Amino acid sequence: AVINKRDSQNKAIIIAVTKEVLTYIDATPTNDVKIELIKALKEVVDGKIYVEGESASLHFMLSKIYESQGDIDAACDIIQDVHVETYGSLTKQEKAEYILEQMRVTLVKKDYIRAMIHSRKMNPKTLEEDGFADIKIRYYTMMVAYHTVDRNSWEVCQAYYKVGTELSMRCALSQ
Repeated sequence: AVINKRDSQNKAIIIAVTKEVLTYIDATPTNDVKIELIKALKEVVDGKIYVEGESASLHFMLSKIYESQGDIDAACDIIQDVHVETYGSLTKQEKAEYILEQMRVTLVKKDYIRAMIHSRKMNPKTLEEDGFADIKIRYYTMMVAYHTVDRNSWEVCQAYYKVGTELSMRCALSQ
């Protein structure tokens, strides 16, 4: 946090320190220490565009930790306010994975309104691109879960159709 407070610090130094500290997170002895390290690093990267990818991964890690501890509400709160769709430093794949995680956590929490909000962040054209088959299947599987609760049989059928066509294309290509 000290580096963050000095006005004359170079962006490159903050980026380098952030990336270096990210390598230490997995080596922490306990989850409590890991949480404190992630929170301290989040303070450093908060609001800085040049480390937005690292910030998103910190939110992702913290959400996973809270979920593994059974605190779905905290996991959902941590991950839901990150707007990765606007981050220029992330690839489409990384953005899609993050949005899927936002959807998954909100569905686990049974917060169906937020799940739908997150699902609308996913661009349907992106799902049709090469390399997005697994993401497409996971997305539409979650949409089946959402629309089942919503009791919208037409949308459930549409989502199953998308999953089925993707799986049949996989089978055709593997033969």
